[in-house]
Amino acid sequence: MSPSIVQRLKRSESSSNTIKVKCKDAEGNEVTEYLPIVGANDPLEFLLDLWDEANVLEERYGLISEGKMKFLLQSVGRALQGRYAKKWKKFASVISIADSTATRHEATNRGKWTHLLQDVSKAIFMKGAFEDQIDYLEDTKRPNKMDPTEYVERVFTINERLTYFERGASPLSAKQINRKIITKNIGGTFKSKYILQGGDDLDDEDDILDMINKISKCVAAQNEDDESERKQTKRESKFAEESTKKINPNIQQPCRKHDGKHDWRNCPDNPNNKLTNKTEKNNDNTSELKSKSKPSNSSKQKSEESFATECSSKRSSAVTFDGDFMISDDEREDEF
Repeated sequence: MSPSIVQRLKRSESSSNTIKVKCKDAEGNEVTEYLPIVGANDPLEFLLDLWDEANVLEERYGLISEGKMKFLLQSVGRALQGRYAKKWKKFASVISIADSTATRHEATNRGKWTHLLQDVSKAIFMKGAFEDQIDYLEDTKRPNKMDPTEYVERVFTINERLTYFERGASPLSAKQINRKIITKNIGGTFKSKYILQGGDDLDDEDDILDMINKISKCVAAQNEDDESERKQTKRESKFAEESTKKINPNIQQPCRKHDGKHDWRNCPDNPNNKLTNKTEKNNDNTSELKSKSKPSNSSKQKSEESFATECSSKRSSAVTFDGDFMISDDEREDEF
């Protein structure tokens, strides 16, 4: 984009560096005001910011009408740095100022003040900056992320500041701005709504802004409804998908806990995993059966003791003594 474009739709933040200017109000009380500091490395629009602030200062305290134009020139000169300060000094030093408060002198001084701002701007801006600025407005679409109301307000601000560019420079009329810039570049569905509402025929800045605000509210409400409907559709789609998965077990359900390495239904961490639960249940039953079939050490010891007692009893009953000899039952039978 051409470097001669002084004001862009998306502007840089204003200068945060300032100088103090001591003024006196109507009652003679001292008031501290501030002017932004502007240097050659700053965006060109910062210079227009300074012009605006200086004009506000002049109107608020009547510096020209009170014969304090020299003070105003000095204050603005302090706010400029580098080559900007040199340009200011060059043009301001040749101005013949009438310190009288006479009305005719006030008008003369005010005209000199306006011409000074225009001459310094023209000396700093590139040649053709005024025409390039208008072409930029006419050819540049509203940025997608810029609110329509913000866009329109910005266009009117840029247009108003065209008077600073050079002597004889005048801003476009509201009707010209509306037809050549706003209606052409506001873009999208907003443009069609604006035209349908008759916005392209308006020729007053306030009426244009009112129309833009009304359409903006309608579009915002419609977008809100569309977003709500989109979310509802998404919820319904998700519900239908989950229902389908429950009905058709063949549909894969990647396990999110383990990065899709297996189906969630088969995940050992899934509390509803029937396969895992069944396996665990079978393992529990098997353990129980084994515990029942396998006697404990104490039971086994008791059985062995009982068997030994029984055998001892049998041996006692099967053997008798005859004189000095021990005779078993089998041998006793053989004697008869």
